[in-house]
Amino acid sequence: MVPAVPGTADAAVSGPATFAGADGVEARWVIRENKRPGSTAWRIRRARGSIEGFASQVYARRGQRVTLYVSTRAARFRAEAFRMGYYQGKGARLVWESARLPGKVQPRCPVTARTRMVSCDNWSPSVAFTLTPAFVQGDYLIKLAGSGRQQSYVPLTVWDPASTAPYVIKNDVFTWQAWNPYGGYDFYAGLGSCPAGVYPLCSRARVVSFDRPYAAEGGSGNFLTLEYPLVRSPRSTASTSPTRRISPWTSTRGTCYGTGRCSRSATTNAGR
Repeated sequence: MVPAVPGTADAAVSGPATFAGADGVEARWVIRENKRPGSTAWRIRRARGSIEGFASQVYARRGQRVTLYVSTRAARFRAEAFRMGYYQGKGARLVWESARLPGKVQPRCPVTARTRMVSCDNWSPSVAFTLTPAFVQGDYLIKLAGSGRQQSYVPLTVWDPASTAPYVIKNDVFTWQAWNPYGGYDFYAGLGSCPAGVYPLCSRARVVSFDRPYAAEGGSGNFLTLEYPLVRSPRSTASTSPTRRISPWTSTRGTCYGTGRCSRSATTNAGR
């Protein structure tokens, strides 16, 4: 079962919504969030067989609906959304889980001949869910778990358009996708013969699509290696650092081109 989400009232952390701490502005909601029970069930352990999927969008805000597209030979599977962080050293918090759903092997993803773009837009939806208030802003891994111990991830960034947090962690989904060889092609390599000693290969993709699973790191893109250590570390000490207001973005949203929406005290791009 998903742990209940406490209300906003919390006597232990009552007071102004934000306040000046030793290391900058701190937020009460972050203090409350970090005290919620963590879970180690997000980890992939002793996986067997194949399950893979992708989401209808790479980032979303509360109130929006997200659709998952899943392919597996498992008779049944479930999806579990984990907010990643320190959480008493357990590494994540379970926020939502689906019912057990029938598995299905999706059709092969077509490749566009001229651009070598692999797009799984021919897959049918497997399950959809709405981002309720339980989905506070942060970095999420949706764990797909098949009945035969098949396991993989789908990453999702939940952002708050009203956030004025002074720090931003940008999930570099452009880089993840550029190096994603799912279906045989990414921006740097592809199937087929090419002249020796020439890089990138002539057979590489000219266009890549987000409508496909990530081949790297169990489906998480490059999140677990390049970004998760940073997402976890601000919450890993007993000092004031776990209470800092940090807003998550993706690289699809970070290209603001002078709109003024990107102004922050610090923006960290861990994927480059």
